[in-house]
Amino acid sequence: MFDAIINGPGIPQLRNAIRIISTVGNPAVVMMTAAGLSIQASDELGFAAELRLNRTACERSRFEPEIPESNFEYLFIDLTPLRQFLEQPTHDRDALLIAYNPLPYLPEKWLMLWLLKPAPTKGYDMLEAIYDQFHVPAMMVDETPYMLTATIRSLLFRDTVRGLRYFMDENDHRRDNFRPIWITLRGAMMVIRVHGLDEVVLQESTGDFSIQGAAAFGDDISPLSFDLANLEAFINAAQMSQNVLLHVDPNQRPLLNCPFGNGLGNLFFFGNKSVPIWSGDHHDSIFDSNLLC
Repeated sequence: MFDAIINGPGIPQLRNAIRIISTVGNPAVVMMTAAGLSIQASDELGFAAELRLNRTACERSRFEPEIPESNFEYLFIDLTPLRQFLEQPTHDRDALLIAYNPLPYLPEKWLMLWLLKPAPTKGYDMLEAIYDQFHVPAMMVDETPYMLTATIRSLLFRDTVRGLRYFMDENDHRRDNFRPIWITLRGAMMVIRVHGLDEVVLQESTGDFSIQGAAAFGDDISPLSFDLANLEAFINAAQMSQNVLLHVDPNQRPLLNCPFGNGLGNLFFFGNKSVPIWSGDHHDSIFDSNLLC
């Protein structure tokens, strides 16, 4: 059993976050833990992005697993009805109640949402989503600190990525570039580039970004690959966030983390570890297939 209450100002933020993550992959996994609620989306390469609704930002949150030894429960749902339900007009005094498996004696597992209206209306709207019979592995972003975290202003990072998202050809026609974007940390520099295009260099010394934990990696951190198609959703997510965090750890896939809603939640975009092959001024990569699923 899981339930949480989100107050009115947080509902539009949650609605926008669900709209963004549904563009990465749909249907998606909804997972409940003691830390809060998670929506995990996959693309053609595998697990790609996660929306984390933080327990501490909710008015109330409770998690009681059906199996006491388990630390999570999940279901597989189509996000479209959920997104449409949250499109309803809301006010600051409204509240959203999310409940999973509120009637544990029934064989079906239900995710239920109530949009609660204050007095004198005393009304509510309800959405139900039935449990679907899919087996989905448990993949949660844990709370372990990453060895390296780079922090950059969302507006600067978003505009840089957007500038690499497309280019103009010799006929002045827009051409979208769907190749992966590469982010390399070299000492006090962050280099962002797409194969075949000019790179953008940001300097820590000028305040473009800040970095913590770089000493553990040395002077040059191998390029981190992020699928540019997923970064279209990232560009939208960055508009909800003041800062973007880049998390790097040698034992985990790199993460772009966009906090939103003044602590309400986080949108994570997962990159791929790769081994660069340098050729002249450009490079390609060999992907570690174990990190793509």
